[in-house]
This record gives sequence, C-alpha cells and structure tokens, in this order.
Amino acid sequence: METLPLTSESWNLLEQNVFKKERCPQELIVIGKQIATKCHGLPLSIIMIAGVLSSMEKIERLWLKVAESLSSYISQKADEYIPILKLSYMHLPNHLKPCFLYLSAYKEDEEIRVRKLLLLWIAEGFIEKREHKSLEDVAEEYLVELINRSPLQVSRRRSDNGVKACSLHDLVLDMCWKIAEEEKFLFRQ
Repeated sequence: METLPLTSESWNLLEQNVFKKERCPQELIVIGKQIATKCHGLPLSIIMIAGVLSSMEKIERLWLKVAESLSSYISQKADEYIPILKLSYMHLPNHLKPCFLYLSAYKEDEEIRVRKLLLLWIAEGFIEKREHKSLEDVAEEYLVELINRSPLQVSRRRSDNGVKACSLHDLVLDMCWKIAEEEKFLFRQ
C-alpha cells in the first residue's frame, strides 16, 4: 500500500476531505495535523478518518477524542488496516450501518448499479419512511451520506450529475465482509 509523506501532504488530504473547498478553522489545525500524522501516511486511512471528522461538529474536544482513539486503532504496519476502517464503520449513524453492510453482498472490483442497490435497500426494509419524501429519495440520501463519509466511491455519474454507479475500495470491501460476518449480517459465497 502506497503511503504519503507524514508532512503537509497528509494534512492537505485530510483538510481537503473534511472541509472540501473551505479552510480548516484555526483552532482545529494543530489537532488536525496530529490526526493526519497518526494515519501514518496511509491515504485510505486519512480519507476514512476524514469521513468521520466531516460528519461531526467541528469542535476541538470532539476532534481530540478522535485523535486519542486513533492510537488504539491505527497500527504502524500498512497491512493492519482493518481497525482504522472499522473505526469509520463504528461512527456511521445506525440507519446507515445495514445499508453499508449490505454492500458485503458484492464482489471485489464489482461496479454497483445505484438504482438496483437503492431498490434492494428498500426491499430489505433498511430505508426509514419520512414525511413528504419517497422511499427512493430517502435511499438516495443514505447513498449520498455513505459517499460523503468515504466508504463508498462514485464510479459513474448520470447526465444530471446524480450517481449512476459506485464502488468500494478493496480494503473497505474486505472490512465490510469481516464486519458482516461478525454480525452475522450476510453469508458470503
């Protein structure tokens, strides 16, 4: 697995994935750089932690909790990636966890057709009914949340810029399979 230098590149990747086009507030820069350093230059770890950070309030004490918990989740060995990815899963809201674990039904390098995936989530009962919204709209919101949190990647877009197909990084899929197996969610063939 390729690594980034533990300097500004790691921090830049984290900041870009957390804040998109905005800049990090001054009070979070020091702790943000510590978090980036604790990811040991592993881009996937940085992106997954950025997904966790972007979904929480931008408050120093919350970021400190993430930084403290990283020490127990990140190993200096690049091949021990599952704990950091599992941390990202643990920070998913409860309504997204079954949708994420459902992705364990897919194979490595398989492109996931979004329309079919959303219908499957609905059929499985993973999508909560919301007033004035169709189940399809809520399912699409869940999909966007998973993309914004980084476990799911857009592989193709529709002409209206919506997501047509998505995929999972091989390491994320591996972690998904492991958690699904631990939680007896789905059986792999």
